[in-house]
Amino acid sequence: MNYFKQKKTSIFWITFTSIIISAGVFHQVSNANNSDTKAIQLNSENSKAVNKLLVSVVDIRSQTQRPIVTGFGEVSAKWTTQLTAQVSGQVDVISEKLLVGKAFKKSNVLAKINNIDYQMNLASAQADVASAQLSFLEQQRETQQAQERWTLSGLMGKPSSLTLQLPQLENAQAALNSAKAALVKAKKDLDRTHIRAPYNGRVSSRNINLGGYVSAGTVIAEIFADDIMEISIALNEQKFALLGNEKQLINQKVQLEDTTNPNNTWTATIARFQYHIDSTNRTRNIVLQVDTKKTHQSLLPGTFVKAFIKGQAMNDLVKIPASALSRDGYIWHVNNDLLHRFKADIAYRKDDYLVVKTLNQESQLSIVRYPQAGFVNNQAVNTQASQWLAKDQINQGTSKVTSAQLSTKTNGAGA
Repeated sequence: MNYFKQKKTSIFWITFTSIIISAGVFHQVSNANNSDTKAIQLNSENSKAVNKLLVSVVDIRSQTQRPIVTGFGEVSAKWTTQLTAQVSGQVDVISEKLLVGKAFKKSNVLAKINNIDYQMNLASAQADVASAQLSFLEQQRETQQAQERWTLSGLMGKPSSLTLQLPQLENAQAALNSAKAALVKAKKDLDRTHIRAPYNGRVSSRNINLGGYVSAGTVIAEIFADDIMEISIALNEQKFALLGNEKQLINQKVQLEDTTNPNNTWTATIARFQYHIDSTNRTRNIVLQVDTKKTHQSLLPGTFVKAFIKGQAMNDLVKIPASALSRDGYIWHVNNDLLHRFKADIAYRKDDYLVVKTLNQESQLSIVRYPQAGFVNNQAVNTQASQWLAKDQINQGTSKVTSAQLSTKTNGAGA
């Protein structure tokens, strides 16, 4: 009996111990499985974070801008003249002021033509006037006497013009007028033997020599006025659209820069617009003027310059790197670590940047600097700040980032 009780007790404890051991093993296995699941989930999340594309962005604020329209042109004098002889004769005198490059003032005598023949013509014309004047006075007396004779005759009716010698008087008057006109011409011809400067300027070329013979119409020299210089700047339709109201632009100041030496600069004003389009280049000209009396350094005809013309003010624009424009014409930007894009509405281009209108008037955008063909909307990315300044900002020596101030920093695999 005791034997059976002891055997039952042993079986109970063995079973109980097995249950306890099994429970412990199950608990350890369960914990291990949970740990493996969490590790897999964590690894998956880390893998996703690591696999996010790293993109370079610039943070850009929208602003009101006046685009700078640039163009090129060659400087020329407002007035350029081929100085010609108006009378014929031998060149007796050439002034030092007619040498190439020399300056002269208005009315300066630049050359003299032998005037002996013209002095003789003047004397002859003066004699002709005196003779015609005498003939006219005599005929005038004859006409008065004819009128008196008709009155004393007592004849009725109106006398004829021949009776009163009126045609003879008219003929004498015409001869006198002709003689006076010839005298005026003789005086002018004598004066024209002195070739004078029509304005202040300089000599660009000379075609006569001392002792040479010139005929009326012979080109003596080519001269130009040096007080006002003009530059015609050819602009296409897109650039003209950025200028705004043309009437309001008249007299606006424009900066000029020597293309061979940027340190040489001048200030010009907008003088006028040309209202025809070049059929070859499809451009239209804007004409600038420089008052050389007000410049700190000389501006010579033939100088090739670059003009910087301020256009009309435009709101809600952003200046972005030219590289930010994708091949299909989109601008990509990042919002909450997701990629988005909008069609580029380009206001104007310049050198290494574009100026585009913002999307929905957003004041700040994180622009992707180097978009890729594989980008898709709402793609998760990591971002890395990129510093960028336009060339014109660098050239101006600016140390302040006005339209591309950067701040975001993260880690990740780049592309």
